[in-house]
Amino acid sequence: MQCPKCGWEQSDGLPECRMCGVIFARLAGARQPASHAMPADHGHEDLPPLRHLNRDGWGHLVIGMALAAAALLFRLPLIALDGLRTLFHEFGHALTGWMFGCPGIPAFDLMNGGGVAVIWEQHTGLLGLVYIALGGTFILMRRNLWAIGVLAILTVPYVICAHTRGHEVIYLFMGHGMEMVFAGIFLYRGLSGRSIINPLEPSLYIMTGAFITLRDIGFAWNLVFSPETRMTYRIGKGGMHNDFHRIADDYLHTGIPDVAAVFLLCAALTPILAALTFRYENRLYLLWDELTDRHPLQTG
Repeated sequence: MQCPKCGWEQSDGLPECRMCGVIFARLAGARQPASHAMPADHGHEDLPPLRHLNRDGWGHLVIGMALAAAALLFRLPLIALDGLRTLFHEFGHALTGWMFGCPGIPAFDLMNGGGVAVIWEQHTGLLGLVYIALGGTFILMRRNLWAIGVLAILTVPYVICAHTRGHEVIYLFMGHGMEMVFAGIFLYRGLSGRSIINPLEPSLYIMTGAFITLRDIGFAWNLVFSPETRMTYRIGKGGMHNDFHRIADDYLHTGIPDVAAVFLLCAALTPILAALTFRYENRLYLLWDELTDRHPLQTG
């Protein structure tokens, strides 16, 4: 048979495409439209099937992990992938700054190496645009009580952070945090095989995600347990303090190991969350349909 989505030829009777990972039952219409209410007592037979790695998936995982290990050992791929990691890092600072009304520009630091993101003071007009967007979302989703509840839960801490120094801590942390976001996305893409054009892509996705994760776990581990690493980190570069140094000293008034320990936990959880997202992908799609349905049917 041929996959209706990507055209890949494979044996009959398979539940999903070995190339793109699409569930054939969903393409055939088995995926039901949103039930318009959070399922209170679904039996297992009513839930979409869990995903699992097939033989090709395990092959991509092994190859990707081996390539990540090789990249950590050899200088040339290390430099290239660290450059990509730096780009994600500075993008994380800038994007989070904009989310809180603080304009930011990510860039490479050609003088001292690595990268640098210039973040300006919070602009009331930009923050007002964010509130307008939030208000518009509430209006659009007003008939979906579950969506309104989730939005409210997310909006309250956002408002608190936006009007305190909390947003500064967040955009400082989200430099390294965005590295883990992209690492998780790459790991998920490699495991799921979604929208793959070249058969080598899953292995390369896993390689990149695993490299960033292992690199950051090692970085955080050394900050927590190595006094020499912390001393070097405190020196900074070009007279500027590093992110965790600023968070620890200027905002939380704690030690760098405490901040690094939080990031170590985030880095360790990233591959676990990516694997769980892959495994429960179909159910997460169903949940997303529930939460983004603007016109849920009224029952009862």
